[in-house]
Order: sequence, then structure tokens, then C-alpha cells
Amino acid sequence: MLKVASLIAFLSAIFFIFSRAHGGEHEYLKYAHESQKLFEQEMEKKYGWICIGGGGAMSNDVERLSSSFCVYKKTSKEEAREMIMTASERLREIIHANEKLRPYLRYYPLDVDCTFVSIDFENMDGTASLDGSITHIANCFGGYIAYSCSEMDPKMGEKKREI
Repeated sequence: MLKVASLIAFLSAIFFIFSRAHGGEHEYLKYAHESQKLFEQEMEKKYGWICIGGGGAMSNDVERLSSSFCVYKKTSKEEAREMIMTASERLREIIHANEKLRPYLRYYPLDVDCTFVSIDFENMDGTASLDGSITHIANCFGGYIAYSCSEMDPKMGEKKREI
């Protein structure tokens, strides 16, 4: 009985030591989350955007961070493009300013493909405008911006059209 108890105590100690050492390897996740949260709060306070999600590619280091927002207003293509460019650049600035996160960035300085921001434009009731205005915009790999709008087809109901 004493041998079993000693073995359990020994294995518990090894597990505790291993879990504490392993936990330090993922400290960068906390720093990445801090930067992402700061960005999302700033966009909400400054522009009234509502954060609906976030994430990234961070298995061994910080390769990419992403945030998605919802905005309740109609927007032109030009205004939406300005919004997404401003947000993407601001996210990069916040990430670069976080000195604790910097050693964990896969690429420094971050290029355009390392931040992903998307914005959904909706009516206050959660539906998309069917008058041809922008319904979604996102920055994509390679510096591209993708956006879509919705129009009403009298025969079919709502019809999505990519621009």
C-alpha cells in the first residue's frame, strides 16, 4: 500500500512539474489575446463596431491574428474599403507595440497577410440590406480585399452577388 501511495505521489509530482514547465511555453497566447482584446475594444469604442469573433494561427508562435465585427449601417464600397484598411493597419500597430508579444511573432514586422479583419454590415434587425449596398468586407491573403453585396431579385427573393 505504501509503495502504491509513493508511486502516486511521485507521478503527481512529475505531472505537476511537467505541466508548469509546459505552461510557460504558451505565455504568448496571453499576450496575443491582450493585443487582440485591446484592438477589439478600441474599434467598439471609437467606431461602435460589435466584435463577433476573433482568433488566429498560433500553434507554436503568433503567425496571424483575426477579428470579425458587425456594423449596423449601410456603407458604400469606398467607405467599407477605408474601414477595413484602417482596421487592419491599426491591428498591426497594436501588435507591434506589445513588446511582450514581439519575440513570439513569426514575422516582424508583420506583413499584410498576418492580420485578418472582417466586417458584416447589417440592418438593426440583423438582416442584410437588399439594395446593393455592401454586406461584408474582409482583407484576404496577398493584400486583396473581398466584399459582397445583396440585391433583391423579384422572382427569387434575396440573391447574393460578389463584386
